[in-house]
Amino acid sequence: MTDDRLLPVALGPPSQTEIDGWRHTVKTVRNSPAVPEQFRNKPQEIFAVFLMGRELGIPPMRSLQLFDVIDGRTSPRAELLTLLATRAGHKIEGDANAEQATVRGTRGDTGAEMVVTVTLEEMSKVQQKGKPLTQKKVWLEYPADMLWARAVSRLVRRLCPDVLAGSLAAYATSEELPETLSQEVIEAPALDLTPNDAGGFSLEVSEDPGPDGDDTDTTGEPVHGSPSGPGEDS
Repeated sequence: MTDDRLLPVALGPPSQTEIDGWRHTVKTVRNSPAVPEQFRNKPQEIFAVFLMGRELGIPPMRSLQLFDVIDGRTSPRAELLTLLATRAGHKIEGDANAEQATVRGTRGDTGAEMVVTVTLEEMSKVQQKGKPLTQKKVWLEYPADMLWARAVSRLVRRLCPDVLAGSLAAYATSEELPETLSQEVIEAPALDLTPNDAGGFSLEVSEDPGPDGDDTDTTGEPVHGSPSGPGEDS
């Protein structure tokens, strides 16, 4: 069954028509309260999320609700991971409370099964910027949602990573990235998103790739797990 919330997965670079459409959209909504705070007035990040969403078949504006940019990586929320796994014919179910979350998954093609449990005690040992991850505001306010999001991320990465077409976005935090990741950098034309005098900005392709943008996690409020809930990396 086709999920009408998703588009066909797009391969290859976007067309000029798509870029022109995104340019207009970003210019129109970048300061809108309808855009998550972490992306507001950040056209480069909005455009990057549009690109990531396109690769996974997610409409542009919906992508802003289903991705976070954390430590320079565009990471899908648990809702999107579940949606992608379901679209591929896999099954994900489970339960969560303030102490632990257990997620059970079954592949639709091979019947392979897996159970992943993530506990608050386990996550309290994860350090971010010298402090326990679980001491962050979003973890204190939404522990069950945060544990569920982390468990879903771990299950999808292990049981059906193919739903992300090999994307490293399945990894929840930098602590979970494999040590043997290639450090090869593929250079691509940079997009000039500098605001202009008219208050807008251009999406012109420059000859040389520009410097890396700000990769600081700017998610200050609980924003995931569900459409209105917190996320696993906040």
